[in-house]
Amino acid sequence: MATCSSCNKSLATADVLYTEDAQPVCVGCSAQREIKRDEKNAARNIKMAGVTCLVAGLVGFAAFYINYGLFFYPAAIVSVASGLYAGQAMLTSDRFTAHMTSADKTITMVCAIGGLAIAAFETLVLGGYIDWRPRV
Repeated sequence: MATCSSCNKSLATADVLYTEDAQPVCVGCSAQREIKRDEKNAARNIKMAGVTCLVAGLVGFAAFYINYGLFFYPAAIVSVASGLYAGQAMLTSDRFTAHMTSADKTITMVCAIGGLAIAAFETLVLGGYIDWRPRV
């Protein structure tokens, strides 16, 4: 008879599952560990969406700056999409953001806002609302 390493419940031999570090756990504790792991992965994905927004915005700005439209449009689309996802997830997904530190939350929001601001600037320049001439 094994004992669950999390809740100390006695387990039949057929009911024993093991953690990544080879500790015996019951089905309920194993499911809880998997849910927590998946929620942490979702929190990491939210943070990476914010960082992706900023990086794509900078790539789009660099392409815009040298008048190379082939990279500008995809980068702008990626920047806006990931920025909107990161912002929406930060504001509405408390279940996932609970696994983020305050520094992670700040980094995510700053990167998303920065990337969206760059994309907005590029859009205003393309629309002729801002008179800015990129370097050729």
